[in-house]
Amino acid sequence: MQKLVDLTENIKVIRDLAKDVLKKYIRYMKDVTSEESKIMKKLKDINLPENANEQILEIIDKSVEDADSILTELEMFSELVANGKLGKEGMAEKCPYMASVWFGDMYGVKGIEALVMLRSELEEEITKAGKKVFLEHIRSIFVQ
Repeated sequence: MQKLVDLTENIKVIRDLAKDVLKKYIRYMKDVTSEESKIMKKLKDINLPENANEQILEIIDKSVEDADSILTELEMFSELVANGKLGKEGMAEKCPYMASVWFGDMYGVKGIEALVMLRSELEEEITKAGKKVFLEHIRSIFVQ
């Protein structure tokens, strides 16, 4: 019974964290497209290349890929796990990202332990998405 509680709790937290990651980075996507945005103004002191907006958007895209995959697949994944349909091939076909987590391909651990690792990774991504940390990361890329 405890495993079911742990599974449910982790899936709920993972969903919430993935939503938060997307929300934060989508806001940055909007900001980066305008030269007059707060973010771009804070980066004016460094000599950004002409295509800096595109480069920053690529960085953001990479940051949201996992969160987007999680949100896209989590409902199907939850149904498959709840129904005991845990075949690797079938799950990988319907929700490849979550299957790679669940079956140990992503973290080297399986099942709920892998979900805990994913949860931890998303928590770290939330920290990276903080405005100050995000700006420091962007600066580190463009300042040589």
